[in-house]
Amino acid sequence: MQFGPWALVLVASIASGAVACGLMAGRRTSFPLLWSAEAVSLALIVLAADQIWTSTHRPDLSIASVAIAVGACAGGYALAAGVLVMTPQRRAHPIEWTFGPETPGTHVVVLSNEEPETYDPGAVTSALARYVEGDIRLPPEVGRPLIYASERGRYRRAGGSTARATVREIAETLQERLRSDRAARSVSAAFCEGGPTLPEVVSGIVAAGGRHVIIVALSAAWSRAFTEAFDELPLGRLAAAGVTVQRAQPLWPSSQLSAMLARRTLEALGDRRDDAGVILLSEGDSWEHARSQEDYREQLVFFVQRVRAELVEAGVPAGRIRRASLWLGEPDVTEAARHLAAVGAHRIVLVPASFAAESIATQTDLPYAAERAQADTGTVVTTVRPWGNDPAVIEALSDAVRAAPTQETHRV
Repeated sequence: MQFGPWALVLVASIASGAVACGLMAGRRTSFPLLWSAEAVSLALIVLAADQIWTSTHRPDLSIASVAIAVGACAGGYALAAGVLVMTPQRRAHPIEWTFGPETPGTHVVVLSNEEPETYDPGAVTSALARYVEGDIRLPPEVGRPLIYASERGRYRRAGGSTARATVREIAETLQERLRSDRAARSVSAAFCEGGPTLPEVVSGIVAAGGRHVIIVALSAAWSRAFTEAFDELPLGRLAAAGVTVQRAQPLWPSSQLSAMLARRTLEALGDRRDDAGVILLSEGDSWEHARSQEDYREQLVFFVQRVRAELVEAGVPAGRIRRASLWLGEPDVTEAARHLAAVGAHRIVLVPASFAAESIATQTDLPYAAERAQADTGTVVTTVRPWGNDPAVIEALSDAVRAAPTQETHRV
């Protein structure tokens, strides 16, 4: 008996399963190569099975070859899925830190955790790793490629994300504001995942002679993603250069920001408010996050409560205002809508309170949540837009930058 065809069935089937996993998780730009590889693998499987039948003419051996092919495909898929979820988000190349002649002035970095413009499997892997560290239940590894495929589908439906473009606009507007007040020399944008990363931006600042950097998060709360990005700065190596890095407080204390969200909500409610309810949305409110990111959750709660207080002061009944989570935790949007409908609300406004920019979530998940809540309760559900490049956001960031010297200072 010739063992070559059997070995070919085994190897080609493993490759076919692995490529199938790649088709579920990979970028669409890689599809031509992956589909070509899948076609070659399947052709080799058929060729090897045909050789086995031609040389033996035994139905039992042909059936065995098919069984081996199916099992090897499953094994190749499982192997690729295991490697996929263990592969960390790729980082930029090591930075060569240089220090130009010192120039006076403060340099501000707006740090954001907004998603990439296009689908990035590495960003999904990093998010899944944080969920695992937070003891959040996920599907088994063999099922996780479906999460990648779902995320890619969300990007396709939304036509890509504009969130990072909004962050850059905010940084530019903040730079104009701080320069006019002579409070900062420059303002740059950095991102927790992908580029430009915080170390890349800071290295550019110090190479140009900057020695005073303030990092402000474009967020109501400081999450683990921000901590991981901040910890990538080589604190010890830069200490000798005398660079001072100050981490500004996140934006949860901002009265301008909470007032802006309350104003948008009131505009959506209109003059008649006796039959309306409000749901204030945030992310990461699950008990797992509460355990692994207690400060983050507390800051989110404080911020949402500030918005709620603004609405109550404006005349919205406290019993008609509910908190909910768009993704994790309880209550979700539908449950909160049911509660409001039970107390007499016929119109509901969804407010993405902690979402800084228009993103895949606000373009796809939020409308879906609104439609589901509307169908479940029979109420009319509308939404308001996220923060965006609003003057209140610029004021909140400006205040955080000015208050940074009173916060903890890091000599790096």
